[in-house]
Amino acid sequence: MPVVRDIRIGELFSDHKLVTITLAFKTKQRKVVDKIRNYKKGDYTSINYYLSNINWPRLFVNKDVNSMYAVFVEVVNNIVAKYVPLVNFNPLKKHYPVEIRQKHKNKLALWRNEGKSENYRRAAA
Repeated sequence: MPVVRDIRIGELFSDHKLVTITLAFKTKQRKVVDKIRNYKKGDYTSINYYLSNINWPRLFVNKDVNSMYAVFVEVVNNIVAKYVPLVNFNPLKKHYPVEIRQKHKNKLALWRNEGKSENYRRAAA
């Protein structure tokens, strides 16, 4: 059974023709949301206070370097878990850099103002 059932090319829409494709298979929508840390909203004042009040020599006494590292990583991970909030992140959503989003916004504004003018064709190329 072919995957593409029907293709239709419509009228000019914006700066291109509208293409409608009918596919012959079913899809399942699945929500994929990961939790990630939002470091921009971390409480760094509390983190600094917490770190400055740890008795590091007492934590590291009689430990080899690998054990000291393990203790340090555990302390940092606990602090991050406490003072840096989690946010939902959808990896299926496209996340474009600010520069690309700004260029797209400018192109759309130019299209709205000038349509098929030479300025728009130059900017869209």
